[in-house]
Amino acid sequence: MLIVMWIAAALSGLIHVLFFCMESLWWTRPAVYRRFRSTETQAQTTKSLAFILARAEAPGVSSRP
Repeated sequence: MLIVMWIAAALSGLIHVLFFCMESLWWTRPAVYRRFRSTETQAQTTKSLAFILARAEAPGVSSRP
């Protein structure tokens, strides 16, 4: 049972890293913004916002100065 728990935790962590990369680093790639049903114009407009929100939601990261 311990092995199943570790596999589930690793998979969860991997999914979180993948979504962070998609929402902040790769947001303007066509395959990514289409997956979120967005257009190229919307992706360019919200590029900086997507990085700020993804970073603010990261544990241990404070958005306050």
